[in-house]
Amino acid sequence: MMDWMEPADRIIKFTHDILDFCASDPDLFLEMIQERNNFLTKNPEKYNQTEDLREIADLKFEDYYIYFYTSKYYRKIPLKVFLLKMLSQYNPQEQKILKGFQNNILSSFYVKEAFPGVYFIVEDLISGNQYKIREDQSLFQMKKNDYFIGRILPYETGYALSCVYLYLQGIPYDAAKKFWGNLPIDFLNKINPLDIEKIFIKQGMESEYVEDNWNLTPRDDFQGKSPEEMVQGSIGPLEKKLSGDFKKYILENMSISKFSDKDTLEKAIKEFQEKWLNKSQEELKGKTHLQVIKEERERLDSPRKDFPILFNIKPLDLGSQNPFNLDDINEEDSPVARDMEIFVSYIQGNRIKVTKKNCWIPFKHLKLIEKNFINPEKDGFLFLGKEEETGKETRKKYIHFIHLLSRAAKFIYHDKKGYIQVNHKHFKKFTQNNYGEKTNKLLIDWIEKVNWVKLQPTEYTTFNAQDYQENIVNIWVYLYHLKTDKKKTLVPLLKEMYWELSMEQEKFNNIVEDLGPTVQKIILRYLKWFGVIDTIEKLIFPDLGIRIIKRFWITPKGKKLIGRVLMDFWEKGKIQ
Repeated sequence: MMDWMEPADRIIKFTHDILDFCASDPDLFLEMIQERNNFLTKNPEKYNQTEDLREIADLKFEDYYIYFYTSKYYRKIPLKVFLLKMLSQYNPQEQKILKGFQNNILSSFYVKEAFPGVYFIVEDLISGNQYKIREDQSLFQMKKNDYFIGRILPYETGYALSCVYLYLQGIPYDAAKKFWGNLPIDFLNKINPLDIEKIFIKQGMESEYVEDNWNLTPRDDFQGKSPEEMVQGSIGPLEKKLSGDFKKYILENMSISKFSDKDTLEKAIKEFQEKWLNKSQEELKGKTHLQVIKEERERLDSPRKDFPILFNIKPLDLGSQNPFNLDDINEEDSPVARDMEIFVSYIQGNRIKVTKKNCWIPFKHLKLIEKNFINPEKDGFLFLGKEEETGKETRKKYIHFIHLLSRAAKFIYHDKKGYIQVNHKHFKKFTQNNYGEKTNKLLIDWIEKVNWVKLQPTEYTTFNAQDYQENIVNIWVYLYHLKTDKKKTLVPLLKEMYWELSMEQEKFNNIVEDLGPTVQKIILRYLKWFGVIDTIEKLIFPDLGIRIIKRFWITPKGKKLIGRVLMDFWEKGKIQ
């Protein structure tokens, strides 16, 4: 029950409930990640230099995603999906509030009166309606005569503030009313809320608003036309069409979301524009776009001299709030990347020839290499109390894994004579990343490029290894939905992998007994090396060092790695 909560706290609580639901739904989650990447960039310190600004960017995105974005999978906004699936979990009072969120209003508001600690009155500058807003958090910001573009939510007998997309001060009421008064009531509902800043802000907030107001307001000295109409009047129909074609060309041929720096983006657009303007076109009888534009201007006696195409971009970023930021992962969390560097460094300093038949590293080198590895679970070279002097590489699971992974990542290769060579270019590029990104790359390479069959010491598990690798996406989605630090036995995982509605319990119990150890060997052991999971284990053969996993759980940093891999699956089309 939340009767004791203030309006602001309730809105935050409900918003978190909706977002948590979206994160738990694989389809909504992946679409949310895509939209985040489209909106948010990777340089928070440059564009949002404080934690407050980064939080505001995140709040804008969340509001957009819940109330405006239409899910490609469900064909509904996430709010409606949430209400369909989760509304019954709330009491009648809460259900009424949540259903009321469907009648939210996104508009331009002018603060008519403010009563600190209680509420404030706003006028919707498009519809002319007035609303009483109870929103404790905003009262320290909003004061009489302030102006903002935002979303309000029905709340009990009044409204509550969901999000402010644009906040301006010092705008005269008459100017603001004149600007918005002639627009359709649903004008802002047709605009992507995340574009509001791009549309209404160019260089600065107040000055640009006044400038836009001037440009769009009819004036007597311009015979009843606005300055913008006077300029637009000098653009011929062909130039107007080509301007639209160019913008479409840019959006189809440039990955704008990959540019985190506004200056770099504008420079790239300018380069595209030069090529587009000056390349001869077959449909224009060999003329360039610029030639036909100039010809039309001469016919119309237009004073225009250039070809201004403006893309107004103000990058925003999740920054440190990115749930999959890997900056805090180190070698204590996941030893694989550090051991990979140790392995390649040894190869650089030694001339090693692999065995002719199996391409294995000679046993004496295996011992020397693994001696410096940091993984606590690295292979041992004592068998029944005696030091081993010879053996197969495949019996040393960890170093065999590192060897195959290094080849899959193209850090090393075997030349025609069988000597191991280092691909210095690939390895240098790898070492320049931070430790978390190194780990993420190797994790993806293990999933996609290493042949899991070759990791198996015997043929007994090769079929299962191939099967698990081919179905890793489904397994990965299951892992993502597990809560961090919540200990699990192997039973739920095996049920996810093998259970069928028609299956008898006894048959499933046999699967658990037969395939439990196989899943440990093929999947869980490697996930532990990468730091994705941690385990509770039991030593069943002390002399041989053989252990079984009794319970496992997702680590907090492992959750980030799982999320990043899931994003990679989506970007590559493995998850639709």
